[in-house]
Amino acid sequence: YQGRFSDSVAALEKALELAKPDARITSNLAETLSQSGRGSDALAVLRTHMEQAPDDGTANQIGQTLVALGDFDGAVDVYVDALAHNPKNLVALSALADLGDYELTDEQQATLKSAASDDGATNEKVRAALALARWHDRRGEVADAALLLQSVAEIRRPIPSFDLESYNAEIAKIIDTFDADFFASRSEFGVPSDLPIFVVGAPRSGATLVEQIIGAHPDTHGTGELMDIFRLGQQLPHMIEPGSEFPSCMTKLEVERAGEMAKTLVSRRQELAPNAKHIVDKSASYSQVLGLVKTMLPKAHLVYVTRDPMDQCLSLYFHDLAAKFPYASDLGTLGGHAKTFAQIMDHWKSVMDIHTVAYEDLVTDPESAARGVIESCGLAWDPACLDFQSANGLVVSVTPWRVRQPIDASAVGHWKKYEALLGPLKEALGG
Repeated sequence: YQGRFSDSVAALEKALELAKPDARITSNLAETLSQSGRGSDALAVLRTHMEQAPDDGTANQIGQTLVALGDFDGAVDVYVDALAHNPKNLVALSALADLGDYELTDEQQATLKSAASDDGATNEKVRAALALARWHDRRGEVADAALLLQSVAEIRRPIPSFDLESYNAEIAKIIDTFDADFFASRSEFGVPSDLPIFVVGAPRSGATLVEQIIGAHPDTHGTGELMDIFRLGQQLPHMIEPGSEFPSCMTKLEVERAGEMAKTLVSRRQELAPNAKHIVDKSASYSQVLGLVKTMLPKAHLVYVTRDPMDQCLSLYFHDLAAKFPYASDLGTLGGHAKTFAQIMDHWKSVMDIHTVAYEDLVTDPESAARGVIESCGLAWDPACLDFQSANGLVVSVTPWRVRQPIDASAVGHWKKYEALLGPLKEALGG
């Protein structure tokens, strides 16, 4: 039921009724409820399971949901309680390291240090070391954080690197396929709905901040990361011509079928917030499917968030996200990926209307930058857009706590504190 949240929720609720208590089904149901904007319902499902069959995974998911909802005190209580039952719960320890003014206890620090240096699994060592690095960085202890980043580089050294050459070739195919002539010859494709707003930016670029600013407008509804149009890009080759590939299969997509798919994309968004004039969706992955977006939803509003790539890449490297972004485990590969990401976004700007906003402008002159974003989406300015941290709803981000804070420019130029470590990154970006 990809993208059809009501159907997915109903199916999972039925499965849970037959199999309760079941941690996996509970987790999937809570995640689906959260994705559909029902964070409080997700919490209720998770807490019911904890009463019946408590486990670390469910406790951690309750904490993560509370953080996404902005209940940081509640999340701290949940994580501390989870650690009372299992002091080596690295997910809970890592989360506490990122939560605002929370101070890790001596025992918690010792547990993370031990996990970062023992002979355990590589992913656990990396998680622990990066959590400590972020905690020291937040406290201004740059030397300690830098040593931990160096240790992470050593731990990750034997890990096979991301295939940057294949990624570059894939992006080149997308650029070659979706040129100006492609769109000119498909002006009748899709549906002319301006309901969707897509926010695109590299991970840790500030795209979540922009999504929250737009989503705070009374005429919009923020969804986090729907990803349905990205999944559609993955499914299209089989749907159009089995054995073909994306994006070449797009040349054989027929106008009637494109219209049907586009109507489904719009109706799924309408289901989430029937009264909203616009539905906001953001993801770094949309950089690869904006050609599909333009084909299916030619009137959709597009916003591209940029950031100094040195700051953006370092911020990504500081987090344990290699499972989601495999290029993020090596500084040189990270820089190469960022360079190619910028290239494809430059291409999209040359063939479609995209509003570009810099993270640095957002944090140094918030109202001016935010007004430009709101205007580009066809909306009248509303002061609520700068009070987004007070809005209800889930924040889908690596750092939900940071997103909930008032805008400040403290992260601009952050990379300079760690410049001695960043030679491979700087070289990959072209110096």
